[in-house]
Amino acid sequence: MPSVLIVDDEPMILKFLSFKYQKEGYETLTANNGKDALVICKQNSPDVIITDMKMPESTGMQFLEDLKNFSNYNPIIVCMTAYADLTLQDAYEMGGYALFNKPFLVSDILGATRKFLKDKEIHLEQKAEDTNLVPNEQVALISELSAGIIHNINNHIAYISGSSYLLKKHLEEELINNPEDEAMRSSLKYADKIQSHSEMISKIIKSIKMLAYPNNLQLKNEKYKLLPILENTKFLMEDTLKINDIRLNINCDENIEVISSPELLIQVFINLIKNSYESIISKNLSERWINIESKINNNKLEISITDSGKGIDKEIIPRLMQPYYTTKYREKGIGLGLSISKRLVEFHNGSIRFDETSENTKFVISFNAE
Repeated sequence: MPSVLIVDDEPMILKFLSFKYQKEGYETLTANNGKDALVICKQNSPDVIITDMKMPESTGMQFLEDLKNFSNYNPIIVCMTAYADLTLQDAYEMGGYALFNKPFLVSDILGATRKFLKDKEIHLEQKAEDTNLVPNEQVALISELSAGIIHNINNHIAYISGSSYLLKKHLEEELINNPEDEAMRSSLKYADKIQSHSEMISKIIKSIKMLAYPNNLQLKNEKYKLLPILENTKFLMEDTLKINDIRLNINCDENIEVISSPELLIQVFINLIKNSYESIISKNLSERWINIESKINNNKLEISITDSGKGIDKEIIPRLMQPYYTTKYREKGIGLGLSISKRLVEFHNGSIRFDETSENTKFVISFNAE
């Protein structure tokens, strides 16, 4: 639920409003002057600020004036006053959404808060859609240019792949003569990764081209071992995870098979792992791990991707897979790549869901078990 900061120099009002907002499910913060409120805003960035306008030390008016210096922070501000000399126009000029004269009905201020939050959510979603929806003529232009762009990218990737292959061969020959050279052995490892990544990029580009023309998509009716697909994913993500001190554990029976296009499934797993590690980093979690497990359950192959996070806010779960779902939660690493992963999984006749029963953040991919 959203967070609410209540600012008032009267302890009874602070306690009463805090109780009422908590009862409605809001997270509440309190301050008895504008100076302390400013510190709380810097540390917590509450969604809603309800402030009295006349207080000792630092008034509500001074607090709101100082708040304007905060870049990229636009909370909903509701003003309270016991004085008749402050008008609604004054509140608007200070960034307020509304002005309530004391005494007021708590139901009125709660109702106004709900309305303002809902209006802001609709505005943000509409803004996200307006930003992401590309005009038809631009889509046509992109389609026209994409073939040439892909051709050029593939030429560069082919050069990188070929060069890394020759470098690998050279290093392997040198290691035969210098088997104790650890620096050369390390260089060989990185040359191998360069080649693997370049091959993966080539496959991803091919997959993107396929996804751009969904009518041409065809699933190869071939079985592949799941474990090598997961191990290849781990290999590609290994350095990124290691830098951020995140452990990736895989628990998969080596005999489990899946009908798939391996490069597309690898892209699904990369998206979900990326989603997890960005969330772990943004929340600065002390426990840093991602577990991938597979099992056969009721003729279904279930692959779970679980991380050390503690779940996702219930209010955003229904919209996680929407292509243009963009709110402040996306800034915390939630929802990135999920819509693409959903499409790729469905292309494999599978499904993906968020497990709300798990103590940790967990996504489950399901396929028919053959």
